[in-house]
Amino acid sequence: MEQHAKILGILYIIIGGLGVAAALILFGVFGGMAGLARAGEYPEATAFLLLLGGLAMTVVLVMSAPSIIAGIGLLYFKPWARVLKNTLAEPRPAFCGRWPSLCRTQRKRLQGSCAGSPDIT
Repeated sequence: MEQHAKILGILYIIIGGLGVAAALILFGVFGGMAGLARAGEYPEATAFLLLLGGLAMTVVLVMSAPSIIAGIGLLYFKPWARVLKNTLAEPRPAFCGRWPSLCRTQRKRLQGSCAGSPDIT
């Protein structure tokens, strides 16, 4: 069991690291486009592209950070890491609590994971 937790922790860290790398690449692409816009015909688009790239990078980093945190917690056998891992791995019950109509229409496909949510008639 210890080896399984360590392997899963390493995988979560790798996936989170790939997300961080994607965020940096995304910011680099938008920064490059902003540089080209500044040097070219559209210097007013520079601020917009940098803002958009920064926002996209922030969103991807915020989505990747819990994976890295869960991976480190799994490596050190922290009890909260299992809860975080389960939350990251299975987001379907969260959808059912927030959007019961989605739950009702997808009840068959999700196969009972929405059993505790209220039914909208």
